Amino acid sequence: MTAGEVARFLDRSEATVVSLARKHEIGAYKVAGKWLIAAVDLRGFAATDSRALKSDLRLVLDPVPEFTGDVGGALGELPDRMSTSAVAEVLRVDHTKLPGLGLDADSAGNVEREAVVAYLRSVSNYGPHYSAVA
Repeated sequence: MTAGEVARFLDRSEATVVSLARKHEIGAYKVAGKWLIAAVDLRGFAATDSRALKSDLRLVLDPVPEFTGDVGGALGELPDRMSTSAVAEVLRVDHTKLPGLGLDADSAGNVEREAVVAYLRSVSNYGPHYSAVA
């Protein structure tokens, strides 16, 4: 979700949500100049923020998530190698930008799942507690 979409659910301004993202109080990543916040990051924020708990977040958050912030677990069901277009779609970037993110394709044009998980760990606010991909 964009910072503007999150702001509406939190009943805060977009500037406040961006400020929370910059201070790493809400998990977010910046792509093409826009702050993006995943549902799992909203879930983590809501767990620690009383105002967020009283907001309309329940409308966008799954009350019983299969994975709660576990990048390795969430991506464990993906194939070992994914096409560059699939990886670009997951990350919401142009496929030509993947090498700049450390996501180099093999000779068949595929990226290893573990490289995608490593990249997501590096840009996340959750740190090293993610499990390894099984």
